[in-house]
Formats: sequence, C-alpha cells, structure tokens
Amino acid sequence: MVERARFGMVFVVSLLSCGPGNRLSGRVTEILDLNFESVRAVLQPGGLRIEYITLNGSRVSKTCRVAVDGRVLQADQTILGGDDFLDFVTLNRSVELGEAFPRVIDGIFEVEGLDLTAPSDITGGFAVEFEDGRSLLGEFATRTLLLDGE
Repeated sequence: MVERARFGMVFVVSLLSCGPGNRLSGRVTEILDLNFESVRAVLQPGGLRIEYITLNGSRVSKTCRVAVDGRVLQADQTILGGDDFLDFVTLNRSVELGEAFPRVIDGIFEVEGLDLTAPSDITGGFAVEFEDGRSLLGEFATRTLLLDGE
C-alpha cells in the first residue's frame, strides 16, 4: 500500500510540474518505441479511449491506447488508482508495432474537463508500473470525439 501511495504521488507531482501537453515517457522506452504524431480521445457509451497515434500510409497505428470503462467515468473529473485502475483501465498498443506492453501491476489515471454528453476539451494523464519494474507516464490535452455506438 505504501508503494502504491508513493507511485501515485510521483505521478501527481510530475503532472503538476509539466503542465498540459501530449507526452509519453518512462523506463518502458528502453524496450518499446513510444513515438507518436497525435492524440485523440474517443468517448463512447462503453467508455473513453485515449489513443496516441501514428499514421502509416492509410493505416492508423496506436503507439499507446488507454481505455477506461464507462461505468466509472464521472463528469468533470475522474481519478482511478490501485485496484480501480487494474479493474477498469486497460492499456495496449497496435500489434503491428511489435512487442506488447509488459503486464501492468499498478497504475493511476486522471482526466479533467470531461463532458459525458458532448465533445469537450480534456486534460489528464496516467502512470503505469509494469511487472518488470519499468514504468510508463502519459499526458494528454485534446478534444473528445463523441461516438454513438461501440
């Protein structure tokens, strides 16, 4: 529990010190390429997806995709950490980019400015700890795209 609290505090401090932007960083860059061109946020009835994307010709590759279950999203601000992060947040990347992320053992996710019924400008971030000891930090500042279906 102390380790989770420390991990969450490092995340909060890093977000406060950097300001809004679109970034991916962390020790996982030692094994995975995290370059991306843009970030998009897609809000659907089933949840919110934050996608760090790169265009490869006509194909879209997702360097990192964070999906949050819609059952836990709240208007204005949502913060999920510890078991809630593990239960309601998934992290993955496009298969064509090669190796997948290591198994997630802890994390925290925050989004602010979210309107659940209309497009909105959101900011937030996440921090993930993997079982191999590596980490991933992400920040985003973008406008949501609202989709009606899954």
